Amino acid sequence: MRLRQKVTCDSCGHENELLDLVQAADYVGQHPESLRRHVRYEDIEVTKIERGLYFKEKDLQDFLALEDKMVEAESTQT
Repeated sequence: MRLRQKVTCDSCGHENELLDLVQAADYVGQHPESLRRHVRYEDIEVTKIERGLYFKEKDLQDFLALEDKMVEAESTQT
């Protein structure tokens, strides 16, 4: 099991727990490459540290809520 990355803000000292790409993909139930595509299309907020992609749990929850709304909208159109 991978541990969440803890990052502290230099300016205010606020600490965030970040999930890496594989953890985030598991959290939202998608393949890591699918999640990477959402990042490319700016569907989800991401933090880039060196060459890695890291996600806040809140941003993943917002992404899932947005996806649910899109599915619901598509189902009401038909």
